[in-house]
Amino acid sequence: MLTLFQPACTFPKSANIGFSAFIANSPLSSSAVLTNWKTSFPFFKSTNFSESSGNYTVPATGTYFMEVVITYITNGAISVSMGMNPTFIVRRISPSQANILSGTFPIINIGGTVTVRTILGNGQVVMSGVVQLTKGDLIDVYYNSDGMTIDFNLLSAVWAVNLVP
Repeated sequence: MLTLFQPACTFPKSANIGFSAFIANSPLSSSAVLTNWKTSFPFFKSTNFSESSGNYTVPATGTYFMEVVITYITNGAISVSMGMNPTFIVRRISPSQANILSGTFPIINIGGTVTVRTILGNGQVVMSGVVQLTKGDLIDVYYNSDGMTIDFNLLSAVWAVNLVP
C-alpha cells in the first residue's frame, strides 16, 4: 500500500498584493534611492509600484513580507581604512519617515600591527523581514553611503514585497 506524505501545514493562497522587481548592472557612487527597476518575467508588477522612481505605495493595511538582495562589485582599489558604515535601507518616506529594514555592506576588520577596515571588493547585502504597513505608506530602497566614496556597480538588486494573507 502506498502512503502519501501529508504536510503538517499548508501555505496560504496568495493575496495578489505586492510586486517583485530587479535592477541589473547599475553604477552607484553616492547616497541615492534605487531607481529604474524592471518587472519583466519572471518578476511581476503592481500598479502601486513605480519602476522609474522606485516608490511603492502600500495599497492595504496589513502584514507584509519584504526581501531585498543586492549583489555588488567595486570599480577600483579600496582604501584600507574607513570609519563609515554604508548601508542599504528600505524606508518609509511618507506619511512619516522611518527605516523599515537595513543591511550593511560586508566589512573586513583586521587588527594587529596594521589595522585594516574596509568593505569587500564584491559581496551581497540581504534584507528580509515581516513588517506592518499602513495603506498609503510610501516606501523605497535607499543607498546611504555614510561618506564612503568608493564607486561600485550593482550587479543585481531584487526587491519583493507581498501582503501576507
